[in-house]
Amino acid sequence: MRHFLKTFSKKDYIFFLLCSIVYLVLLLQSYPISNDDFTYIFHQSTDLPINSLGELIDSNVWGYLNVNGRFLVHCFVQGCLNNYVVFYAGSTMLFFVLMLSLTYLIRKSTNKIHGDVVYIIAGITCFVPLMATLLYGTVAMTINYMWSAAIYTFFLSVYFHVKDDRTEYTSWQNIILLLFGLICGSWQESFCIGIAGALCIYHLINIRKLTLSLFCLLIGFGLGAAILVFAPGNFARLATEGSEWIGMHQ
Repeated sequence: MRHFLKTFSKKDYIFFLLCSIVYLVLLLQSYPISNDDFTYIFHQSTDLPINSLGELIDSNVWGYLNVNGRFLVHCFVQGCLNNYVVFYAGSTMLFFVLMLSLTYLIRKSTNKIHGDVVYIIAGITCFVPLMATLLYGTVAMTINYMWSAAIYTFFLSVYFHVKDDRTEYTSWQNIILLLFGLICGSWQESFCIGIAGALCIYHLINIRKLTLSLFCLLIGFGLGAAILVFAPGNFARLATEGSEWIGMHQ
């Protein structure tokens, strides 16, 4: 972690902080609640408003079994709709992490370019499609996509640090790496599947390059991806959509 933080200068941190403040201002202007968010206020099975942590977990256990595998991410979506302060704080923090991670990944693969952080923000602003929807729009879209982008770029930053720097951690640190990989792997399939597939192919070819710490990180990520992709809800959804498609074409 210290290696990661040393990548950035004081000017970088000030720039990221100012950008995060601007981001928060934009985020605060993105409401009233949308139709998409409105559906997440209610329990996925009973359609009653969620009023407790137990109901929140029960709603998403039902969703995992019957709708899709996004248990963790949808817990945060439904939880934040009952506490917007958490949403604002979490989104601003993760936007900060997204900028840090993108900068780290770029600087790790190329020599430092003067003004690179400005180019990153310009790229996010000008080239991300539907930016006002994906980055600071509805709670559901922001958590599903901006939070996910931050989480997966940070995961890749940790991965490249452990792999390229041949870092070996202690036993308890390896357990943290495994749990971190598990959370990232089980977070959101739109990002997870491609990353998991690429890492699997690469390390099957280069299996001798695995260190114990890297192995723990990858095993956690792989287990998380399996939990996400093979969720009963994914198969239930496919069966339902398949039946509807067949009915439309009979």
